Amino acid sequence: MAKYWAPFGRGARSCIGMEISLMEMYLALGRLFSPEVGFRLELHGTNYQRDVAMFHDYFSPFPKSDRGVRALVKG
Repeated sequence: MAKYWAPFGRGARSCIGMEISLMEMYLALGRLFSPEVGFRLELHGTNYQRDVAMFHDYFSPFPKSDRGVRALVKG
């Protein structure tokens, strides 16, 4: 996977803020999904189970809808 995923570049010209940005992503996702914080995620614009059911599987599951899965974050 590391061969194809290089969002920060590689080698001598790689991003100097890579470790900090990865740490911030981990902290933000951990806080969003933590039960102690109190955020709730609700589906938005989705009326049926088939809108969020797995339809394609190209290494990652994708829904049938072209809009993707949308969620409201309520705090």
